[in-house]
Amino acid sequence: MKKVSASIPGEPGLPIIGQLFRFRDINNLMDIAYSDFKKFQSPTKAFIGHVLLVCFSEPKQIQTILNSLNTAEKPFQYKFADVFSHEGLITASHERWKVTRKLLNPTFNQKILQSYADIFLEQSTLLVQKLRRETNKDHFDITQYVTRNVIGSVSQTLLEYNNEDLNTDFFNIMEKVAQGLIIRGFSPWLYPDFIYNRTKLKQEINEGGTKIHAYLSQVRKLNY
Repeated sequence: MKKVSASIPGEPGLPIIGQLFRFRDINNLMDIAYSDFKKFQSPTKAFIGHVLLVCFSEPKQIQTILNSLNTAEKPFQYKFADVFSHEGLITASHERWKVTRKLLNPTFNQKILQSYADIFLEQSTLLVQKLRRETNKDHFDITQYVTRNVIGSVSQTLLEYNNEDLNTDFFNIMEKVAQGLIIRGFSPWLYPDFIYNRTKLKQEINEGGTKIHAYLSQVRKLNY
């Protein structure tokens, strides 16, 4: 690990804990990443305990990673999300994802996608309008905007349902669960299940997962 990371720039860490002290507040993750990218050339590195975290900011580098089969296997932290994905494609192994993706390919044919063009246009226009409000800032986190946009698009296309109040509730639940998963991801002492299972964080994430499935069940009942 040290040999792999030796040539990657990044802030120095401490023995054993790495740079955990920099990530005490998960709300500052984007600010930390932005600061590192201004100081170092992409990619940059950070050690979360013994776990090496490599961050990229250049679009061409990100494109290479996303298109490479060598990076298709997900890290172990993805299994933390099984609480609401139930071993779905989000957390599935590369082999399982590859087989399932082939089965899903017919769903993404040109005719079906064209039928959703008006919805994509509507959601894209709304997203651009919201992002324009932030253009006077030096930098900002687009996560909440993109997530809300995805939820709106999925609701209208795959679920054939659109209710802004329900979508907002769903976003709030997803955001809370995601924050819990990020906290665990940046807390190596919570990696072992026998410790994590005794924490309040597990209870909160499990409750969020239950609410996510309740939301999806509610939408299915409204449609069918």
